[in-house]
Amino acid sequence: MTDQKQLSYRNRHVLKVVMTLSQKIMSNYINHIANKPVDGRFN
Repeated sequence: MTDQKQLSYRNRHVLKVVMTLSQKIMSNYINHIANKPVDGRFN
């Protein structure tokens, strides 16, 4: 039973990492296509 809990725990974390990276990548592409200006602190 503990193996199933550990596997589920790892799967949730992997999914969270993949979703976070996907969101960041999509945000970057959309901002590039929309020609959004970059904040001054990042220049």
